[in-house]
Amino acid sequence: MDRQSDGARTVRPIFIGAALVALFLAWRRIFRPAAACQPGETCAIPQVRAAYKLVFWIVVALVLVALAFPYVLPLFYQEAALS
Repeated sequence: MDRQSDGARTVRPIFIGAALVALFLAWRRIFRPAAACQPGETCAIPQVRAAYKLVFWIVVALVLVALAFPYVLPLFYQEAALS
């Protein structure tokens, strides 16, 4: 028996697409060359750039876990056999 509701099944691809687009835009902004930043801007400070990159990769890992969760979840539970 499939436990996922029809509403969740229909909007899941939309949320996946939105998450991937947001990650792509964040990647473009975070990994742009430091030369593209004006002196004195936050993105020109090396410690800030390193922190942004660390947070970005943590968010990527969380999004991957969220994307894989529906496929991995059945491995951790077993439905009771109907008698």
